[in-house]
Amino acid sequence: MKYLRMFAAAMALIALAAGSASATTLEINGVTQTGVVELSTSIVSGKSLIMRDTSGFSQNTCTTSVAKGSTETKTGTAVTGKLSSLTISGCTRTVTIHKPGTLEIVWSDGTTNGTAYSEEAQITSGSPIGTLNCTTGATTHLGTLTGVKEGSAVIHMNALINCGIIASMRWEAVLSVTSPGGLGVVS
Repeated sequence: MKYLRMFAAAMALIALAAGSASATTLEINGVTQTGVVELSTSIVSGKSLIMRDTSGFSQNTCTTSVAKGSTETKTGTAVTGKLSSLTISGCTRTVTIHKPGTLEIVWSDGTTNGTAYSEEAQITSGSPIGTLNCTTGATTHLGTLTGVKEGSAVIHMNALINCGIIASMRWEAVLSVTSPGGLGVVS
């Protein structure tokens, strides 16, 4: 009987947790969006995209990166979309974008922030040891989107990207959401 009560309590906790999962939605200037949201980002002026191997050695540094895309679906716990374009330039070594990939944003409870993920991006980057073929998968955490009611939201990128031979590289940048202004993530 004791185990039956423990099992019932555990099931109640699981049901409560599943029932409390919140939907993720974007807002612009404090207004919840129900349709498609067009997004654009770029590296914050004076900053760079730094690509390092997992030992901390710099492999490539880029001064310009622009991503554009739009949201497509709300899965309940995430807002997803496809990037229509991604450019990375002003680099110490050549970078080629083969596929810009997708974006997923998940709300951070109690804030107007979200966690950003990438999937299906395919990028080739030069490095001191040769060409690296980098890809993002379903669990590639890009960083944190810090939402704002007005002005530009910011994405603090701190991503571990699969790049083949080296196995992974840390990509770090501070990205400004240049459009729309006043972007936030809510439930």
